[in-house]
Amino acid sequence: MFFGGRSDVGNASGYSNETWLWNGSAWDLVAQGGPSPRTDYAMATSDDIVLLHGGGQFASAPAGDTWTWDGNAWSLVNGAGPSPRAAHAMAYDPARDEFVLFGGIDEVFLNNETWTFHDGTWTRRDVAGPGAIANHAMAYDPARQEVILFGGLKGFSSTNETWAWDGNAWTLRSNQGPAPRTNHRMTFDPTTQTVVLVGGRGTGVDPSIVWRWDGTQWQADPTPLPIDRRNHALVSDPHRQTLLLFGGEDAGENAQSQTWSLDCGTDCTADFDGNDQVDTRDITAFLNAWNAGDPRADINGDNSIDTRDVLAFLNLWNTGC
Repeated sequence: MFFGGRSDVGNASGYSNETWLWNGSAWDLVAQGGPSPRTDYAMATSDDIVLLHGGGQFASAPAGDTWTWDGNAWSLVNGAGPSPRAAHAMAYDPARDEFVLFGGIDEVFLNNETWTFHDGTWTRRDVAGPGAIANHAMAYDPARQEVILFGGLKGFSSTNETWAWDGNAWTLRSNQGPAPRTNHRMTFDPTTQTVVLVGGRGTGVDPSIVWRWDGTQWQADPTPLPIDRRNHALVSDPHRQTLLLFGGEDAGENAQSQTWSLDCGTDCTADFDGNDQVDTRDITAFLNAWNAGDPRADINGDNSIDTRDVLAFLNLWNTGC
């Protein structure tokens, strides 16, 4: 799903409030309304809703409203929440069923607040953490059940710190790996069980390098990225085993409208029927093999085919691989 942004095409201001959905081969316009036209908002997706907060337009005060998308329409969320801000980041934590929002900037100052959203209500978490930053990126890591935050503008320079949120506290995990940067994007790749970082701007940033976080360290992906992007959108499509990148700006700060996909390969246990898609047919194929005592059904590799393999398979299927 893609919302809003700025293209300088289509209206006088260049800002959009269109909502688009990717169907696997093309974009479909599904709504034009709801949140006002804006960019630099924070947005994340759960199993049930898409949550959007803040953002704004250049040279204007940022917004502080919260919206949800239920698959059909946008709804404004009433009640107190994070103050107006832009250039913040958000991720959904399914282990704790909450959205986690951090940082951003108002008209003047960087922000260091941590907020969580659960069951329609925002809660400010009074915790120490990465410090006041903006234009950073966050993604949930289901393999380790924590939210990963990297980079951003900190003071008058960009940082390359990696932080993890476990539902209660932030922990500094690393200051090695990718060069300090802002305006990058991250998502989780279930095929490799890594958090993927793409693009951004900053001194020493090589835009062709895709970085992967394995819970301990960052490693450069051997496949180079053929484009230079910042302020783009990046998501994982586990059922098609691809990463999807849309829009953003090139090195000359020109808005882009291209859609790129990165094939994450077919080495995926949950794709049990081998058709390069993770869907309900894989559950049927696995259960047939399990009932027949097929050695392929020994998912956990303990040389015994039992209910533990069913649970192991369903866990992989739920994460997309």
